Amino acid sequence: DELGYHKSSIQRLVATLEAEGFLDRTESHKSHYRLGSQVIFLGNVASQSVELRRLAHPALQKLVDATGETSHLCVVDQSQCYYLDKIDSSQSIRMVTFIGQRLHMHCTGVGKALLSGMSTKEVDLVIKERGLPKFTPKTITDRKALLEELSKVRQKGLAYDHEEFEVGLRCLAAPIFNHLGKVVAAISFSG
Repeated sequence: DELGYHKSSIQRLVATLEAEGFLDRTESHKSHYRLGSQVIFLGNVASQSVELRRLAHPALQKLVDATGETSHLCVVDQSQCYYLDKIDSSQSIRMVTFIGQRLHMHCTGVGKALLSGMSTKEVDLVIKERGLPKFTPKTITDRKALLEELSKVRQKGLAYDHEEFEVGLRCLAAPIFNHLGKVVAAISFSG
């Protein structure tokens, strides 16, 4: 009544939120709910992201100071590269990205650094969900070629984007590992 929505509309919204884990029914035959586990999960992710940004921001600034190029901090989200933090170059010509942006992982340095921490099965799931679309003539669009590239990233600890997302744009990236040795993020500079 307070929202001005019809009861059937509210019921559909609540049913969807319950099915997705955002609400839990507290009494089986009544419309009594509490916040679900998915809300707690999102809160933990948000909290970890804030901490990761706080810890990584000085390193991003050092990259900008040392290279004069734009630096990024990215994580995997929805099988894509999610831009968690960024410091722009002071140059007049610079890369146009924004915090919160999502890009394919197979064609960016930070994306490949993130993919390098995944098993072949996990990489295949990303390919199944997102494909390997071509952005430039240099974009890797073949699964085998991508897996070979990821093997090189694991050996060197560095990932490159050689004009694979945008002609004229290059990127050098490295994975960030947690205390268990798992890739949790990637840092890069692009120009």
